Amino acid sequence: GVFAGECEVCSSGFTLTPSEDSDNKTATAEASPIRCRSCAANCSNCNKLGPGNCDPGKCNEGFSLSATGQCAVCSLHCLSCTSAGPGNCDVGHCKADYGLQGGKGCSKCSVDHCEACDEEIDRCEVCKEGYGLTPEKTCEACAVSCKRCTEIGSCAECDIGFGLSQGRCLACADQCLRCTAGGPGRCDVGHCAEGWISVQASGSTNASEVVCHRNSSRSGDFLT
Repeated sequence: GVFAGECEVCSSGFTLTPSEDSDNKTATAEASPIRCRSCAANCSNCNKLGPGNCDPGKCNEGFSLSATGQCAVCSLHCLSCTSAGPGNCDVGHCKADYGLQGGKGCSKCSVDHCEACDEEIDRCEVCKEGYGLTPEKTCEACAVSCKRCTEIGSCAECDIGFGLSQGRCLACADQCLRCTAGGPGRCDVGHCAEGWISVQASGSTNASEVVCHRNSSRSGDFLT
């Protein structure tokens, strides 16, 4: 059974082990046979390998298991090196703005506005929000009103108040904040600006084709 003062579950980075003097003393409240002992530094769990070591895959972010069961630091600016090993970095796991650039350690991307650059130096794979990849693998600003573009000339997500149409961002209905479903010139139900309400577009027979009208009654959200 569990003795008074005996731990049942340890905090992260510790593991339950028999006390060093548990073989020589009677298990009492004063001499508990079980206690929490520390894992290796920068380790979250060592229940399998025991105190002073670290279980596979349980090193903290930015560290990897060494041959001696310790957690050794990855490359600078690296989040994970489980596969590549200490001092290196796994592909796709450098911090934003850094990449392997064909090497094993993370270094600052040389392309402006680049977020990931693992393959080669001077070539980007993922640009920051508001920028898109050119054929030369550099980053250029997206078109006006485009929030995210995977490549230049093709928008993937528009700014508030604009809807996507064939890779371009066109204005939603007047006083509309979102027209993802309705498309340019229309508004998504419930997404008119404050003080405006969703109404079916004039001449339309489709209830989902909505525009925004000033809310004079201040009652309801959708009128037909």
